[in-house]
Amino acid sequence: MQGSSKINSDGITCYTGSFNFGAGIGATKPGAAFSYQWVYNGKVIESGSSRLPAGSRDNYVFSKDTIDPPDGTHTVTYRITSPVSRTKSVTFTMCPTAP
Repeated sequence: MQGSSKINSDGITCYTGSFNFGAGIGATKPGAAFSYQWVYNGKVIESGSSRLPAGSRDNYVFSKDTIDPPDGTHTVTYRITSPVSRTKSVTFTMCPTAP
């Protein structure tokens, strides 16, 4: 998660405003090609293909668009769809907005 956060009155870290997502990825060979999806609350919000940098077996990738989630709990998933399938999800909470 990349965005502003704070600890709410229940002691839970919650986020405010707009942000995008990031994930660390790795492969067994440098410059490996892969296909991916970003899934937000069960809906694919981005998909595409990319390649790790030449000479590198890992990288940090980011979603292209920012989102502005409403209050409440949400889940984002980064899914590698090829050459193998791998999935990693995180659940986060948006802070209530002031009345």
